[in-house]
Amino acid sequence: MKNNEVVCYKCGTKMEHWAEVEHNGAISRKHYYYKCPRCGYRLGDLTIKIERREDRGIVLSLEEYIVVKRR
Repeated sequence: MKNNEVVCYKCGTKMEHWAEVEHNGAISRKHYYYKCPRCGYRLGDLTIKIERREDRGIVLSLEEYIVVKRR
């Protein structure tokens, strides 16, 4: 395995990087996460919150998650 690959903590399988978008009115969130194709375990990577304001501006907020264990 390569050094930058993330391995599932439960079963040891190489995890895949996924993204999904959530819309809720004026707020959208884009979630990036690692998912194990074998057991379904999910590990959060990054969430971007996009909020539309009434003055036609936008506010971007980031939530970062750090992977501390790699094989």
